[in-house]
Amino acid sequence: MSESREEAIKRLQDSASALEARTTVEKSAELTGHQVSGQAYKIIAELLGGVFVGLAAGFIADWVFGTRPWGLIGGVLLGFALSIYMARRTANRLMAQAKALGWRKGVECLRVHTCTLDSPAALGFYIKAGFVARKREVETFADPRLAGILSRDAASHVPLLDQPAVA
Repeated sequence: MSESREEAIKRLQDSASALEARTTVEKSAELTGHQVSGQAYKIIAELLGGVFVGLAAGFIADWVFGTRPWGLIGGVLLGFALSIYMARRTANRLMAQAKALGWRKGVECLRVHTCTLDSPAALGFYIKAGFVARKREVETFADPRLAGILSRDAASHVPLLDQPAVA
């Protein structure tokens, strides 16, 4: 039994829709990757730009008022503080965008997995963004000094666990 013309058209339209959906997701993922790297470069530019603008402003203040080196020091500190503020604002905006993209139709749970290797402040940032800590685990991994990847005297502030602690 052959299918009717309407059934064949509907089957082809469904196939075309499925293909379009797959292609859209792939393009969206690629575009998102470019946007993320662009935002990372923006944060770096904000950090460096703030310091350099503060450096220039401090140099000009020293030249105009003859307060060398205090204008330069103050300008660098002010520029650094401003760059941290701008980078933090960008990070908050990126988190809001990520949450908006994550909560799309059909999503019931949005999770973020982090660890202290991410940043000691990462958990606080995620909690402030509205996430709730659901689980805490202690993860261990082989010490690269014991595996011979790093020299035994690297990271001297972290004790080696293959030898008894010295009191």
